[in-house]
Amino acid sequence: MRPTVLRLGPVLMLVALLQICGGHWLALQSLAWTEMLVAYSHDAQLAEAVAKTFDGQHPCALCQTIEQGKKSERHAPAEVAKVKPVFVLPVSSTLVRDAEIPWEQALPQPDGELLFEQPAVPPPRRATV
Repeated sequence: MRPTVLRLGPVLMLVALLQICGGHWLALQSLAWTEMLVAYSHDAQLAEAVAKTFDGQHPCALCQTIEQGKKSERHAPAEVAKVKPVFVLPVSSTLVRDAEIPWEQALPQPDGELLFEQPAVPPPRRATV
């Protein structure tokens, strides 16, 4: 496959994630703020234009449309299935075992010897070929 086709999957996943999380409102609001900043900077200093853009007192038509769209967006509450839990308690339990197998099991004993040697200082390095 071509590399551009392989990159399409993660890009589409990111777009879907942004759509689910409301990223489209953030993109539109960023566009509105940019337009407001440009428009306000024509008539005033940059600091005053930034303050006027983000104070919330001077919303543009796009900002008002975005706010209405956010309010009208319906978030249906997730339906939770009501399931009555079923508890099954055993009336009696019986342990069945072969009489020839003893309850006590012998622990395996390690074979071999334990070595207590200090590592070489400095540790050996791989030979470069």
